[in-house]
Amino acid sequence: MDILLAILILFRPVRIVLLWMALWGFWTALIRPLVGMPIGDFIERWANWGAPLALLVMLGWPKSVREWFR
Repeated sequence: MDILLAILILFRPVRIVLLWMALWGFWTALIRPLVGMPIGDFIERWANWGAPLALLVMLGWPKSVREWFR
């Protein structure tokens, strides 16, 4: 699923997909310290959610619901 979404973003960056990728990456990275793994594992995986979030910021935060799907 992650690879398919990344390929989609290469051809057509859709904001809602980028938001999903950032939230999913953040959540899966955050789970590691919550279950007892070192905080370093969360820090190591910041790019998994930071890159989609940065691209979303570069595209601009949508002002309407319709813009999320463009």
